[in-house]
Amino acid sequence: MKVACPSCFRAERWEGGEKHVDIEGGQRRPSVAPELAAWNTCRQAREAGRVVIGPCVCGQPMVAPSGEWHDWEIPTPAGRFVVRADGQDGPSGPIDTEAAQARLDALFREPFEVRPFLWLFQSTLMLSVIAPALLWTLAVGMVLLFLSSFMNPPGFGP
Repeated sequence: MKVACPSCFRAERWEGGEKHVDIEGGQRRPSVAPELAAWNTCRQAREAGRVVIGPCVCGQPMVAPSGEWHDWEIPTPAGRFVVRADGQDGPSGPIDTEAAQARLDALFREPFEVRPFLWLFQSTLMLSVIAPALLWTLAVGMVLLFLSSFMNPPGFGP
């Protein structure tokens, strides 16, 4: 059976009682909070008909095409969420998928910040890199134009 971690891309083959590592993985970290990444992996696996079979070396759920579902616990400041094969429990009992998604997004999603001074710095830095590149391109174009007129002066061609 092929087993994979969607977060760090670790891939294993489980044959009988032996586990063979095909791709090492384990170094990549999710771009969102680990709890939110684990929730997304479990939800997507359940929707795709796959199963969560246990933790990866990176701490995220590993997914397989078949097997026994391993309940996944997501600790939150409001209490723990448990993702099962047939649904999920929130801190106060069973909760539907949309409500769980909204609660976990509210707890772990990073808010968008407007930082004008950072944008100004980044724009200035990009301009200082792009402007010389454009000037160099213009200079190369002028040299090529000069060379093309030198190689084929007006009045001497066919």
